[in-house]
Amino acid sequence: MLKSLYAGVSGLQSHQIAMDVESNNIANVNTTGFKYSRANFSDLLAQTKSIATAPQGELGGKNAVQVGLGSTVSSMTTIHSQGSIQNSDKNTDVAIQGDGFFIVSPDNGKSYKYTRAGDFKFDASGNFVDNNGFIVQGWVRDSVTGKVDATAPIESIRIPPGLTTPASPTTEVSLKANLNAGIFVESYSPAYEVKSGIPPAAPTPPALDADGRAIESGDLGVMFNDTGEGFALQPNQGIWASFEAATLTAPTVVLGSSLVSTFSRAIAIGDTISATVNGTLYSNTTYAAFAADVLAGEGDISVGIAGDTLTFDSATDVSFTVVGLANDNGSATGAVTVSSNNSASEMDVTFTLDNGVDTVNVTTSGSTGTESAAQNGSRFVTAINSKTALTGISATYDSVNNKINLVNTNDNAAASHNIKISAVGTANSGFVATAQDTANHTAYRYQYNPTGANGGAGGNGFDKTFKTIADLRNQLEIQGQDNNGDTALSALTVKVNSQGKLEIENPAGGADPYDVALAITGITTANTSSAPSENTRFTRNLEALNSSLSSGSTGKAFSQSFNAATHSSSIDIFDSLGSKHTIRMEFRKTDVDLATGSTWNMRISVPAPATIDNTVPYDQKDGSIRFNSDGSLATYNPPNVSFTGNNGSAADQQVSFSFGTSNLFDGMTSFDSRSSTSGISQDGFTGGDLVGIRIDQSGTMVGSFSNGRSFGLAQVGMAKFTNNEGLATEGGSVYVQTANSGDPIIGSAATSGRGFIQSSALEASNVDLSRSLTQLIIIQRGYQANGKTITTSDQLLETLIGLKR
Repeated sequence: MLKSLYAGVSGLQSHQIAMDVESNNIANVNTTGFKYSRANFSDLLAQTKSIATAPQGELGGKNAVQVGLGSTVSSMTTIHSQGSIQNSDKNTDVAIQGDGFFIVSPDNGKSYKYTRAGDFKFDASGNFVDNNGFIVQGWVRDSVTGKVDATAPIESIRIPPGLTTPASPTTEVSLKANLNAGIFVESYSPAYEVKSGIPPAAPTPPALDADGRAIESGDLGVMFNDTGEGFALQPNQGIWASFEAATLTAPTVVLGSSLVSTFSRAIAIGDTISATVNGTLYSNTTYAAFAADVLAGEGDISVGIAGDTLTFDSATDVSFTVVGLANDNGSATGAVTVSSNNSASEMDVTFTLDNGVDTVNVTTSGSTGTESAAQNGSRFVTAINSKTALTGISATYDSVNNKINLVNTNDNAAASHNIKISAVGTANSGFVATAQDTANHTAYRYQYNPTGANGGAGGNGFDKTFKTIADLRNQLEIQGQDNNGDTALSALTVKVNSQGKLEIENPAGGADPYDVALAITGITTANTSSAPSENTRFTRNLEALNSSLSSGSTGKAFSQSFNAATHSSSIDIFDSLGSKHTIRMEFRKTDVDLATGSTWNMRISVPAPATIDNTVPYDQKDGSIRFNSDGSLATYNPPNVSFTGNNGSAADQQVSFSFGTSNLFDGMTSFDSRSSTSGISQDGFTGGDLVGIRIDQSGTMVGSFSNGRSFGLAQVGMAKFTNNEGLATEGGSVYVQTANSGDPIIGSAATSGRGFIQSSALEASNVDLSRSLTQLIIIQRGYQANGKTITTSDQLLETLIGLKR
């Protein structure tokens, strides 16, 4: 009878524990990250009245007779089901969707605790902490590599207050764009370029493309009128080149085995010539002709067909002064008188070249009062002649008259030297000088019709042909026909203005001050029936020049505009100080080959005082980009530039260009569609201050800076256990590892079975009130039933005791 009493008591005790557990669940219904628990009941030992027996013979077996002694709570189970995710307005709140625990430490990483409550914040020192002040563990950005390494040991997460990021100079500019390959373009600009500055004495070698061809800056082989229609010049219709200022260096004429450094001698058939123009050495016969105005303000280079004229104009004047010569005199007539027994200690001669820009000083010292005039003069001559290569001035001593004579070896007069050359190949270095070729070609005829001096009757005009703008300019400025029919110098001036138009003036004061009538028409000269036809669009552009210009008038004749297909893109790049500089990439269509594709000139420029080239102009660099016949990228050059901001930032900053992969369509392309830029980017940035932090699904804490940059500052670590139910709770919404939980497996979120992290959100308690309240009813009824067991047993005992009465 007593056993039933004790069984009832054990039932009451078990249900009391279950009541405590469920009450705790209900109490934590609003606790962030809380996981509810349940009490697991089991029975106690049973009293065996008789054991079980096996069947014997014809007698069946019997089960054991056992009486239970009550119940107990054998274990507690924590249910780690997912709690609902609730959004918050705090960017450092984080919730785990899936398995895993945040790792926190109360002692800066010496020991760890684990939690699902992601209500984190930064303290005054920048530590990332929970509500207990425990520091969240994870990985911090390496200051050297700039990366967050989630394979390294975890550490306390700390973001220093007032964090800044230094400037990062640009190392790469990427561009994706299409350059219009069509015969009609919407984007074009005047075919006019100016490169200012004094050419260097020793120009750098020309840049070459992937095929070894020299890159000609500003080459305008493909041109368009002022409505965007292409001229589509065909072979033998004239080949166009730049209006750009040209420079000629180191011209040499080979006459037999002798080298002549000037063009003062006649050049016979069979002689060869080599010259460097704009840094490019012309030493083969690929091109039939070219013309250059040496150091001219508006020079040009033209490449035509057989029979063109090679012209060099030289007008380099030299003035000189002599100072520091005691008892001696300098004069503008080119002679200096030298006396003996003078007391000068040094002699200084200054030669001013061109328009006063270049100055060369010649100094000799050591003369004494005992030296003769001849000794003084010889010393002076030696000093001057040591600079002849730079100045063009040579000196000789006249012992009879005691004078030093200075001779300007430059061509003082504006002279022209015409050389007829052919396109026939030769093994010699240079061009073969020969008679004019008579091959088929289409040219353009102009009529220079002077009306006679002082308004006279004039002649009937003079027809000449030209194949390039350089030809026309040369012939108009130099050659004409006077009223007697003789060839004479003209007073016309021809230039290409900023609108890409030929501009012709007839000022007064020329050698032949005639009124001029211009008439330009297209013609075709043919030796065979296969001669090319006239290019009517091109003719229309030139026919606009047809007009009369009176000598000394202010009137001008203009052609229509010559334009180049263009497209440009620009982006700001950054130097080592974080200063912005706009880099501009301008593309001009220069050549079309139906078999191999098109070529575009590429001009890269930055605003002064920044530089990207070591030759003038220093703020721009020219190159080219070539496309295959299918529109894919072939090659481009230069692949990079050396940028110097000249503002205190680091010099020679290497900036590479990423325009795509050769023979692919992943960058620059050239299709018959509008030129456009679809993407442009660079990898530099200025310095900035930390203005905000967000946390992504992997737990990476991404910092946003005032310079627009964002990058990972740290990453929150996560731990995963083999048996989550084996963790022990310690209060404060944290768990600790036990022998039955297993060791923590630490890694980043969303990897190896760990859940992902949701920022600006918290995980709610997984307590279900409907389940908990139902459990209260069940526990209550169980408790009541166990109490009834005790009262019933008491009544039975009372009946038993009453038997004695």
